[in-house]
Amino acid sequence: MIKTLPYSHMRVDEYYTLSMQVVALLKPHAEEAQLSVLHTSIASAISKVDQAFLKLPHKGLTLSVKEADSKRDRLFKAFRYYVESCLFRGKTEWGNTPELLIEVIRLLGWTLYSDSYGKETARLNQLFNEIDTNPELSEAIATIAATDLYNELKESQVNFENVFKSRNEVNATLPNVKTEDAVVELRRLLQVLMKYVESMAMMNADPKYTGLCKEFNELIAPIQAAVNTRKSKPEVAEEELPQA
Repeated sequence: MIKTLPYSHMRVDEYYTLSMQVVALLKPHAEEAQLSVLHTSIASAISKVDQAFLKLPHKGLTLSVKEADSKRDRLFKAFRYYVESCLFRGKTEWGNTPELLIEVIRLLGWTLYSDSYGKETARLNQLFNEIDTNPELSEAIATIAATDLYNELKESQVNFENVFKSRNEVNATLPNVKTEDAVVELRRLLQVLMKYVESMAMMNADPKYTGLCKEFNELIAPIQAAVNTRKSKPEVAEEELPQA
């Protein structure tokens, strides 16, 4: 009899390692049609897990997008607050320039930083276009000495768009495979394999099945021990898979 695998308590690395070991055990038995099919299927499932994990290194790009967005948000707020402070200061030599800038900012989104990436990008670019193509607004920026802050905001917007584009280009090349789905498929195939080998061994179909049962048990034993150890330490969070 094959020992029971604690499927629902196994970690991803345990599924992966066990599957690699199982594939190695099945390779010498490729002449048996059913084992050959299961060998190929499990190897394919392992490949899908590999593909799913290819996405993990690129999560840093998503973090870079968030950081770039956060920077432009901060600079927009700094620009808006500065213009608003100029309005409150009411210097005579500034005339109505602060009011002109406040008006266009309100028109295009006083809190545009709370919009989605796409909407915020569109509104910021529209704001830049309004200011850069309107001589009166461009002069207002210079009049209140906001040129450096305004240029910083524009640079942060360009940086965000570049990082966002790079992230999307990389994501487009990655396989559409979820780690959880790939591991669940691996678990299903292992269950099928274990049941098949155990059934054949019970029917004394071939001595090799008894040998495989023994070898499977040797692989399962350390996994059972590891799971039991984790269960005895409830303070340690487990990386468990949901029930299939």
